[in-house]
Amino acid sequence: RDLSEEQRAAAGVPKVAPSAAEHAQVLLADLIAVEELSGAAPDTELFERAIRAHAEAGLVEECLSLLRRMRRARKTPSLESYALVVSALSAAGRPREAARWLRRVVEPSVSQLLLRRSKAPPRRSEYNRAMAAYGAAGLPHEVMETLRTMVGEGEHRPDLRSFNALIAAHANAGQPDRAAAWIHRMRGWGIEPDACSYTSAIAGFARAGEPERAAAVMAEMRLAPNITA
Repeated sequence: RDLSEEQRAAAGVPKVAPSAAEHAQVLLADLIAVEELSGAAPDTELFERAIRAHAEAGLVEECLSLLRRMRRARKTPSLESYALVVSALSAAGRPREAARWLRRVVEPSVSQLLLRRSKAPPRRSEYNRAMAAYGAAGLPHEVMETLRTMVGEGEHRPDLRSFNALIAAHANAGQPDRAAAWIHRMRGWGIEPDACSYTSAIAGFARAGEPERAAAVMAEMRLAPNITA
């Protein structure tokens, strides 16, 4: 039980993937180590990886603490980071707080991104950022509406990021069947799913207590020609 990684490997003990909570703890330890060793604030990417990990582990208070810590370090949380907090609050049975964060932070940011006072229409990358935020928050209806606007008014074709946002939205909303369905439907647009597409659906089935379905999607991913193990 207390073997080091080297000892486990020498003994032929298979490596065990860390749980979501353990992964979150590792990233938090990394963040603290950077602060203590360098005397400077960690970079934005490390903060956001830690927020994502804690959100996926259902550690809501830790997510909120990391957001406050990030702002104290004068780092600006991304739109997706706020959306992850919305998703974590919803999953934790705190819908009023989730709605408040969505109303006060996520929706105004999306509106500012897409409804700017400019003659130039939003770029596809900006639509994708909005969809990624809604996807992280588990709001498939909002992702689909943004996608329709992008295709209809923005005259942009959806790309891999667009479909991954939709898959993540369904997975985070507790609809892993729909997430998995979009893995196949996106091929109709000539776009092959990537590892992110599959892992979103896998995580959705795992959270829904359907390990067999998660394993089936994982097996499909391993057969995908464009994904290397």
